[in-house]
Amino acid sequence: MRWLLPKSFLTLILIGFILVSVPLLYALVNALVEADRISKRGGDALYRVVKVTRIGRSAVSDQLDMERVARKHQILEEEELLGNYVNRRQVWLYKLNEILRIQASKGINQAVDTMLATEKSVYLALVRKEGPPGEPYVHATFQRLTEASDEMLSLAEKVVDQEVARLEAKTKRTSQSVVLKALWVIPVTFILVLFFTFLIVRPIRQLAGEIRRLGDGFLDSPVRVGGTADLEYVGEQLDWLRNRLRYVESEKVRFMRSVTHDLKTPLASLREGSELLVGGDLEPPLHEDHLEVAQIMLDASIRLQRLIDDLFDYHKAQEINILRAVTKVSVDALAKQVIADHMLALRNKQLKLETEISAVSIFGDQEKIRAVIDNLVSNAVKYTPVGGWIKVKLEKWAGRAVLDVIDSGPGIAVEDRKRIFDVYYRGRERAKTYTDSTGVGLSMVRDYVSIHQGTVELLDSERGAHFRVSLPMRVEVA
Repeated sequence: MRWLLPKSFLTLILIGFILVSVPLLYALVNALVEADRISKRGGDALYRVVKVTRIGRSAVSDQLDMERVARKHQILEEEELLGNYVNRRQVWLYKLNEILRIQASKGINQAVDTMLATEKSVYLALVRKEGPPGEPYVHATFQRLTEASDEMLSLAEKVVDQEVARLEAKTKRTSQSVVLKALWVIPVTFILVLFFTFLIVRPIRQLAGEIRRLGDGFLDSPVRVGGTADLEYVGEQLDWLRNRLRYVESEKVRFMRSVTHDLKTPLASLREGSELLVGGDLEPPLHEDHLEVAQIMLDASIRLQRLIDDLFDYHKAQEINILRAVTKVSVDALAKQVIADHMLALRNKQLKLETEISAVSIFGDQEKIRAVIDNLVSNAVKYTPVGGWIKVKLEKWAGRAVLDVIDSGPGIAVEDRKRIFDVYYRGRERAKTYTDSTGVGLSMVRDYVSIHQGTVELLDSERGAHFRVSLPMRVEVA
């Protein structure tokens, strides 16, 4: 079906609009044609019958005048009256022939023929003297003529009623036909609307999904966008952008790897020299003041080494910001294992630990989920003062795994909350209490939670910090 699609997305929309309109236009035009046909046929038929009735009534009026003149002629025997009769007869004959020409109905034509034959006998008797003379004969003949004309008018009225009934029946049948056609036009139109909506919306959704995927850092899968040629071209450009982003990310990690490698060599020498000075392996031994300076240098070198390792790990994580190994993960077991790893630090700072860990399993990347839990618990241990408390809570709620890590530390200032998940950002209060931090831990938490299609947020707390992570039970891998 791909070869049937037009090259332009706008052309596809126009074609869809036209094809969707065709059934509706067909139904409308058909209804107008039927209505016009009924109007013309019914109007013509009624017009003919009404015309017959009008002419017939006029002919009856002429017929009465003819009878009056004929009877008067029989009494007075004036030639002028006979000429008057002939003139009126010519008009009367013209009107009856007009009725015959209209061909309103067979019965009306028969009645007119009877009228013509009846009147002819009077005409022959009066003008040509070929019939029985006398006023009684004329009166009796015109009486029969009146009966025939009354029958003609009665038949005309019946034909009018029949034409009206026929027109009503035809209108009803046409109305039913229009309704029946509308019954199939509506579903056909609806199907066409759905079809073209699918053709139009599907590539748009694909584009939106691919852009969202690129924004989330999923750079390994090629960008695929179907549809018209111009939309496919946009998809190709997005795929070029994906490859470009992959290249930039790999170059960034390569640069960080090179920098950390270049820094580690002199840093290792500095650390080894500091350890020799502090260890007292040199002769003569250092003075106490000098030994204190050497210890500061050693601590600083160790801290700097840790910072460099953290930065490298973060940028390496950015390079592989995609789920590669999705398995069933026991989140409660990971949480307990992470807590066990921090038990020594908890004892050293005399921290009280409260746990509410329910059995929860999800599908995801085990190492990344562990890193999320470890970063949150590690931060809580770092920033909680000696003698404080930490609470770790894990539960299943609304079809999601929800992890809460709460501490009694200095908390996070209101002005820092919007940026706390930004890379390299350190809050003001935490910078005062703990200097050995790069500000990448929470950024890594945010990224790892995001690729699991979850959320991480900082909740309001009366004291300390309260972080909540919500993860779906199953992650959809791109």
